[in-house]
Amino acid sequence: MNAPADSRRLSMTLTDRYSVESGWLYMTGMQALVRLPLQQHRRDAAAGLNTGGYISGYRGSPLGRYDIELWAADKFLKEENIVFRPAVNEDLAATALWGTQYVGVFPGAKVDGVFGIWYGKGPGVDRSGDPFRHANQAGSAPHGGVLALAGDDHGAKSSTVANYSDLNFVAAGIPVLYPANAQEMLDYGLHGIALSRYSGCWCAMKLVTDVVEGGGSVYVSPDSPAITLPPLPSTPDGGLNSRRVDRALIQEDRLYHHKLAAAMAYIRANGLNRIVVDPERARVGVMAAGKAWQDLRQALLVLGIDDAQAKAMGIRIMKVGAVWPLDRDRSRVRRRPGHGAGGRGETPPARRPGSQCALWLGPPAAGARQARRRQSVRCHARAAPVSECGRNLAGPDCPRARRSADPRPRLLLRSGPPGRTGAGARILRG
Repeated sequence: MNAPADSRRLSMTLTDRYSVESGWLYMTGMQALVRLPLQQHRRDAAAGLNTGGYISGYRGSPLGRYDIELWAADKFLKEENIVFRPAVNEDLAATALWGTQYVGVFPGAKVDGVFGIWYGKGPGVDRSGDPFRHANQAGSAPHGGVLALAGDDHGAKSSTVANYSDLNFVAAGIPVLYPANAQEMLDYGLHGIALSRYSGCWCAMKLVTDVVEGGGSVYVSPDSPAITLPPLPSTPDGGLNSRRVDRALIQEDRLYHHKLAAAMAYIRANGLNRIVVDPERARVGVMAAGKAWQDLRQALLVLGIDDAQAKAMGIRIMKVGAVWPLDRDRSRVRRRPGHGAGGRGETPPARRPGSQCALWLGPPAAGARQARRRQSVRCHARAAPVSECGRNLAGPDCPRARRSADPRPRLLLRSGPPGRTGAGARILRG
């Protein structure tokens, strides 16, 4: 995200990805997740904090190798005071991480705080809803923080059902980040822990196979990414973080009236959702997150549309890093009358109350006719090919796009678990 551009090719050894303090390194997405707690501890040490780390969860694709990679890096974890302890199941791991956020609340703590990382695949998120809800309402420690890594299998490649964890976290009031590559897995992970400390919420990070099993050059530095802590929008009595004695209704009020507002303030201050291409008069707007963001950018390149040409064509493009809570002001992609706003995604989004991606094509409808003029688009399996994405995004101004004989707006961009309708995307017909 905040990495400087540098095209130099550097020599390296296999252990550099965990030991080098600063510079460009090649690593896979899984290795970036191992580097994450090491980098967090080093950031804390640079800030004068004496923290520890605790990692627990249960393996499952696409995070099936996470425990193997952590065991292989055991030497580096011990050097940074990080404990890795796989659990019998995902909900016991979540309960243990809940307990780590009380370090410092009671006397006898040996560290300033313990940051935690939970990991599991989609069905593990399903079964862990109770400890997630309790722990998130109880809160995180100001020098602790918890990041939940959710491995989603949209295509049910290694699962009995297609899984999609976004709405589970939304139901528990847990903010959700969605990285698009190995660099963002590291950067968003650090942002997630910082957001958790600042807001008192747990933070989730959605991971899919294409991102986790990918790789690339990753920039690491004790001060990268740059993190900004804005003034708190509101502060209840006793603050936002975990406390020794608490009551259920007070916890719920604190979460929905203070902590989530703080999470939104953090997302805005750190530009996790940003407009990448912003023409003065946009005729179409596109929002995308995670893997869908990579698909969108590739589709535009295949069509020969770079950022400058997209701006000239009136295409506004927004990169969504935090899919929930979604900044409503930022996600309003303004357009001229008679034109539409669009988006790109893989699965039914958490568009209400958040959004992984939202897509409209065609003139806006209003008033009493709006309900009749909306058509839900059924979502199935995984994302459509990049070629289909490109044909839908290009429109008549792109010479490489084939225009359909059917003048009605069409959507071939959305996909998701079978049987889900409406939540994935809608077309507003003219």
